[in-house]
Amino acid sequence: MAADGRLLLDTCTVIWLMTDPDAVPERSRNAVAAAKRVCVSAASAWEVSIKTAIGKLPPAGDLADLDRFFARVDRDLATERLAIGVEDSLLAGRLPPHHRDPFDRLLAAHALRHRLMIVSPDTAFDPYGVRRLWAK
Repeated sequence: MAADGRLLLDTCTVIWLMTDPDAVPERSRNAVAAAKRVCVSAASAWEVSIKTAIGKLPPAGDLADLDRFFARVDRDLATERLAIGVEDSLLAGRLPPHHRDPFDRLLAAHALRHRLMIVSPDTAFDPYGVRRLWAK
């Protein structure tokens, strides 16, 4: 885990922790449970909302009511919501084009600016120098 216990959840990690926890490695789940600070970016809420609206995520079960879903995320995972600030947006735009996904670029910017380790299976964060946790 991050030495200071400060984590940022990738969008897929948020979804899996809430709908299919076994999809997240046990050591990563334990790190989230033990962390001093667990953050969810507004970029993740934006991504889930858009992908649900265009049919890339089925709006069924837990994702049928996104307001309730994210309220449950906050409650069950004791998360802190990170807003997208101008500085985050500018940094995301300045990052090298290793990754073209705008949501992941914002997550990388959040992780870098707020000194958070991202909990994600996505190695696309690695070239940005973001600390990443996905421990089996």
